[in-house]
Amino acid sequence: MSKELSNEENQEPNQAICNTSDLNENGAREFELDGQSIIIINWLGNWHAYVNNCPHANWPLNIQPDVFFDSENQFLQCSNHMALFDIETGECKAGPCVGDRLTKVALEVKNSQIFAVLPPVKDLQS
Repeated sequence: MSKELSNEENQEPNQAICNTSDLNENGAREFELDGQSIIIINWLGNWHAYVNNCPHANWPLNIQPDVFFDSENQFLQCSNHMALFDIETGECKAGPCVGDRLTKVALEVKNSQIFAVLPPVKDLQS
């Protein structure tokens, strides 16, 4: 993890990451925010984002670009240990890190643009 990030508490999403048209419905894509890989998800008409980091092993969930879902398209899946994460909450439901969560990234959609901000550095270092 990058330790030189300097986000402050309660910072509002202010960096445009992508457009809503960049993601298909029920799709996910990887983007970079302040040097950190994040996953943005359009799921059932709602937008979610997480730091692309498995809490079990401290590495990205995906091996192949933009491949984040399990074979049933029901969960986010870590490609290394097959841990399954709830798309809406980021909670691990199966695998070696049950009960842990992905680190949420704050999002805001304005005029078809998606804005985001990373959580405070202390939350990224867990």
